[in-house]
Amino acid sequence: RPACVIEAERMGAHRVRAVQSELRCVKLILILFTIPSMVRASTLSRISLNSIDPQAVCNDGTSAMVYWKPSERYSNTNKSIIRPDERKDKKEIKKEKISQKSPLWLLYLQGGGMCYDEGSCKRRAENNLHLVSSERYPETKDISGIFDESPDISPLYDANMAFVSYCTSDAYFADSGTPSNFSEPLRSSFVGGFRGLRVIRTAISFLISKGLKSGDRLVFGGCSAGARGALANIDELPVPLGVETVGLLDSPLWMDIEPGSKDVVNLLDRLQKLSEIADVTQSYGLECKEKHRCLLGEHRLQYVHTPYFLIANQLDSYQIHTLKANETTRKHLRERILKVSRSDIQPFSALYLPACERHCLSLKSRYMLEISVDGSSVSNSFSQWLDWIGDKHKPLEKPLKFIDNCTGIYECGSCGRKQTAKLLSITIGGVANSRMDPGYTCVNLDWWPSSKCDKGTCPWQKGSILSLNLSQIKPFLKEMGNGTKLRLGGSLSDFVKYTDEECHGFINDNSTRLGFNLNGSCLSWRRWKEFHDLCKEVECEIIFQINALNGRSLVSPCEKTVDCRHNSKANPCCTKWHGDWDSSNTIRFLERTKKEGLHLFALQFGNEVNGKKGIAAKLPPEEYAKSFLEFVSIVKRIWTSPETRPKIMGPNGNFEPEFFQRFQEIVGDSLEILTIHNYILGPGHFVEKVKRHIRNVTKLERIRMIAPTIVTGGRSVKSIWIGEAGGAYNSGSPDISNTFLSSFWYNHNMATLATLGYSGFCRQAFVGGHYSLLKLDKDELKATPDFISLLLWRNLIGEKALITKTSDRTQSSGFSLFDIIFSKNDSPESLRSFAFCGKNTSNTVVLVLNFNAKITESLQISMWPISHSYKRVEYHLTAADKQFTGVLVNGKHFRNISKVLKMGRTRSARSTLKVKPMSIAFIVLEGAAGHQCIGKGDSFREVVERSSVRWTEVVMYIGGPFAIVAVVVFLSARIKAFGRQQDKVASSGLKAR
Repeated sequence: RPACVIEAERMGAHRVRAVQSELRCVKLILILFTIPSMVRASTLSRISLNSIDPQAVCNDGTSAMVYWKPSERYSNTNKSIIRPDERKDKKEIKKEKISQKSPLWLLYLQGGGMCYDEGSCKRRAENNLHLVSSERYPETKDISGIFDESPDISPLYDANMAFVSYCTSDAYFADSGTPSNFSEPLRSSFVGGFRGLRVIRTAISFLISKGLKSGDRLVFGGCSAGARGALANIDELPVPLGVETVGLLDSPLWMDIEPGSKDVVNLLDRLQKLSEIADVTQSYGLECKEKHRCLLGEHRLQYVHTPYFLIANQLDSYQIHTLKANETTRKHLRERILKVSRSDIQPFSALYLPACERHCLSLKSRYMLEISVDGSSVSNSFSQWLDWIGDKHKPLEKPLKFIDNCTGIYECGSCGRKQTAKLLSITIGGVANSRMDPGYTCVNLDWWPSSKCDKGTCPWQKGSILSLNLSQIKPFLKEMGNGTKLRLGGSLSDFVKYTDEECHGFINDNSTRLGFNLNGSCLSWRRWKEFHDLCKEVECEIIFQINALNGRSLVSPCEKTVDCRHNSKANPCCTKWHGDWDSSNTIRFLERTKKEGLHLFALQFGNEVNGKKGIAAKLPPEEYAKSFLEFVSIVKRIWTSPETRPKIMGPNGNFEPEFFQRFQEIVGDSLEILTIHNYILGPGHFVEKVKRHIRNVTKLERIRMIAPTIVTGGRSVKSIWIGEAGGAYNSGSPDISNTFLSSFWYNHNMATLATLGYSGFCRQAFVGGHYSLLKLDKDELKATPDFISLLLWRNLIGEKALITKTSDRTQSSGFSLFDIIFSKNDSPESLRSFAFCGKNTSNTVVLVLNFNAKITESLQISMWPISHSYKRVEYHLTAADKQFTGVLVNGKHFRNISKVLKMGRTRSARSTLKVKPMSIAFIVLEGAAGHQCIGKGDSFREVVERSSVRWTEVVMYIGGPFAIVAVVVFLSARIKAFGRQQDKVASSGLKAR
């Protein structure tokens, strides 16, 4: 090289170091003032396929859609346009043309099950409109996982991306019209027939129109039904000659195993039934001769010649759910999936078989990174396989296999790894939610009589609103403290009338979905007064649910032979009502309540009678909203003063986006508190399933999927509550819902929703059912483990939820402000931590749940400002025995609930917090509240003076970050000035040279 260049480089070496220092400063500023996120979902735009092929349609005849995003790294393969006035030499033009061509394409088929006969197709059309129609598809769609724009997550981050939305219900196997044996009105929902295979071919034509050509690589695949469709058709795609096609098949392996229940149609029979209503013969392939069996993943795999990367969870959650799997079914499923790894598959393919209970890993960025086999994540393994098959000089001699081989209980992705505890730090930040109602928690009493039975168990005994001995619950309400919300309601609320006289109880029969006669029962004024006398004595507040079906009647009552309780879905006559709401009984009842000065915290209108997910009725939003507004006007007329008027809650049902959106559009700000019901664990009679899910953090985290949607959609209301939650519905789960295991879902859901903006959480039920907080034992009420958690919530936790972050401190020591700024959230999957301002605003309360059955977690709590002179009072809840039937507080039994709060264990702030396996810890940091916990009537100075935080720490907390920024800006300016000065020196040296 020229000597002058070498000299310039030598003289300018200091400039390089200066630039590097400057970049480090810039990086520091970015970290300080942004929240970096590795996950960057791609935004794809909707494209109709109808213009390419008019028969590429959904079941209902609407156009099939593909969501498209051209490569950002390259200019989407479009031909470059050179304007006449642009002067460029031939080399520059050639270079641009090369850079404008991306050789990598992704065509991904969305999953979503399938239907296989008239009954299943009817249910699909009624409950999942988006799976049969594109009518409501959004203009754009944000997709992560394999579509992620980060190269750390997706090896295809710079590909041209196409995502086919699934609306053909045939797993992309068929190309045929409406089945002749479908009756009306189902035929109108399937006027487009089953056109999944045609949609695939049309999507390929779309990619060709965008520039797919010889020499390019096409990654073709999908998840679930999309993967099964890709598996069946990957060898015969109509791509241009010379296009290299490879497969990404996520969860395609349907297995030919017997279901766990006799009332479930096995998967092979479903495929046979599908072949009877749709033409799937083109998907059988050229070599496979077993007809519909060729569509079953485990049989079809041996005939596939195209290279593929196959992901199959050894405990595929879709098949476990669909087959209602028992332990035998689960065992057979895993054995059959592992058998695939020993079968004769093509040497250029790869198998990724984690020992997880999951389904579809490739559409979640978290799964792509966190789930691993032998230390290799989904992302890394797929990237490795792509590189190997792309190296023509090193062909694969045998398939790549990433397979977990382990048994027993383990965290997903931890198979084969020795589980060891780390030193973790829980960092407490700002306020996540300041709208928590005082006390936050609430308890329900229900109408169910002792004759209410579920799957052979009758757990309600004398827990009904009408029969409960109120003197028995009085001491428990007293321990819960002032302001406890007591909700009187439940499914039978809409079968209750309000009278002055006593009347008969509920009559069992199967003429309704609830299993009780329409004539219902009544609430006498004497009984109503007893509840108010109780609350006046213990200072609780009543939430009451009003009958919303009074005056309405079934459109066409079912015949006496129809069993509405067990077959309501097949018999619309069980839940289809008409007529207007008769408000006369409610008006008389509420007017007398107001006249006699009885206090109500809130009123609810109906219980789970709205929308498609309604139980006793399925009132459409317009009909329910009309009656609701009438009810609101009645309440406002009776209670003219807003200060004494009961709050209005609604719609008191299971979350259904379409219903909630329309309902809120109609009622507007007439609704004060939006309430939803949530049973995260599903039906209680599936005991083994509930037992697994209650210990599975990923299952419990599903609450995060719907909660933000509700919060965002509920902007016109003042607050959002969980109006009813019991973990598992249908009275809970025997020997699970009343044990210490139940405390994990209960605390997790309450804490999670508090951080997401919810204001209240009503637990089903205070007394009665398997999920009762107080268990009736020989006419005596005893506290269950969940009641002890409730007691701690009521007495320790205040009105603000705080942001927490858990990070690995194993390799670090000490604590500073930088720990808060730079620590990342790398909490184990089995650990969850939450923080709240204390009921005493001088305190902060930390809640830790350790779901791990083997490891004691070691933790340090980091909060700034904080003083090491504060006291840490700990309440550790553990199981009293191996069956989890009871609970211990700090390893001790409690004889009286009034002693629980006195059983706290005091520890030094400097000591490491130890949380035992399968335990729950409430940690009170006495006198360690920051500015986040200033009460409405408190000044910042008052809170600081009540706490043990030193003023110097407060100054450092507030001024520290600003001081750091000032130093960084000053240094950056000095470095730039120094660099300019040295540039002049270097320039003059070169000139002299």
